[in-house]
Amino acid sequence: MISGSELRIDVHVTPMRPFAGTASQGAGDQPMWSPMSSSLIAGEQEAVLVDTLITFDQVDALADWAEIRGKRITAIVITHGHSDHWIGLARLLERFPDARGLATGKVLDRARFEATDEGLQKYWHSCFPGEIPDSPVLPGLLEEG
Repeated sequence: MISGSELRIDVHVTPMRPFAGTASQGAGDQPMWSPMSSSLIAGEQEAVLVDTLITFDQVDALADWAEIRGKRITAIVITHGHSDHWIGLARLLERFPDARGLATGKVLDRARFEATDEGLQKYWHSCFPGEIPDSPVLPGLLEEG
């Protein structure tokens, strides 16, 4: 996936942010989503992103951050099947159309479950109304070996 003899790893971290959750019980009790990160593993010319973020603005900031590094993104590898690790894939693939979303079989199984479970879909859309894709894109299967 990455050509070149030396690899560099950079990490993009999004700050904690409010989300639509349980009503506040008082000052300082606003629902907050934890900080999240995505990593860029880069060789001389190519790079792999590891995990996406959730909301359109977070994913756009991640794509901008990755683009300024001047590497060709060849893959977006998903490490975990919970939606907050892969739901931004559709938007990233718009920015990096030559990249492939990839996940192991177990990660893909969980992502597929989360993408098709009505209760989980309602949960994510209620937390981030209008900020995530209506039709998520799942990663492809990362071949073993």
